Amino acid sequence: MIYKYFYNTNEHRLTAGVRIVIQFALFLSAYILTIVVTSGIDNYYISNLTQELLLIPFGIISIYLPIYFFDKRKFEHLGFQFSKKWFFDFLYGISIGGILMLFVFLFLITFNKIEITSILHSDYNYYFPIEIAGRFFGYLSIGLIEEAFSRGYHIKNISEGLNSDNSGNKNSVILAWIISSFVFGILHGANPDASLLGIVNLFLIGFLYGYAYIVSGSLAFPIGLHTAWNFFQGNVFGFNVSGFKPEVTFILTKNIDNDLISGGNFGPESGLIMLPTILIGFILSYYFLKFRFNNTSINPLLSVYKK
Repeated sequence: MIYKYFYNTNEHRLTAGVRIVIQFALFLSAYILTIVVTSGIDNYYISNLTQELLLIPFGIISIYLPIYFFDKRKFEHLGFQFSKKWFFDFLYGISIGGILMLFVFLFLITFNKIEITSILHSDYNYYFPIEIAGRFFGYLSIGLIEEAFSRGYHIKNISEGLNSDNSGNKNSVILAWIISSFVFGILHGANPDASLLGIVNLFLIGFLYGYAYIVSGSLAFPIGLHTAWNFFQGNVFGFNVSGFKPEVTFILTKNIDNDLISGGNFGPESGLIMLPTILIGFILSYYFLKFRFNNTSINPLLSVYKK
């Protein structure tokens, strides 16, 4: 009887829970490997950037191997249907992420919660355009891997695991959406200056990232949104990003008060400013889905296993 908890005889593959544990172990190993490879680099900026860029090949391998050997599905089924439309959707995500961080910046500076301390700031003073480009591609690697991991792999596998008869089940997708967002928030709890409000906000941010995915089945928009969210937050408007200070930014800002609205040292993601920001994000995402897909309903077929 215990055998059924590890192997699905109908689908001839490991059960969803086992697949997720294996993939998480591989993902954690890939992350540790990037740290080991870059541990000999003394310069923090170069070390951090190299680590993030290495996440792309190492992270994709940690996802591709379980997809091929254990999930027994095509890589594109996670939401990587590369095409001109896919890349346009990615750019829409970039645009909306920038708009949301612009809202955060304008709100906080209008109500004297932050002040601008410098322009075109760099801790290292190499060559500003190269440093900024490096940070963008660093956050692109994070957006790509974290969305493939938290949205693509988790939502897909959890919803299939909850859907016992392998028929289209919207409730399974919704529950998987909630669980994946919860894990996303908890994983950020170890970041510097993390708070309970920050973890709750990151759960809601993960919920926002996952919204377009559970409707469209594509990761293009979530990857673009996630990338721009981090890049504009840290390297355009100079906020701390999930507890990490930006080394290079167009505008460097500082909190006037370490208060509940601006989020303190963790950054805006730990402040009450995130609640209206996330709400605006859902509204903009809704109209994006209506415009691009002519659909805003949750796709129950995400819970159906397809080889």
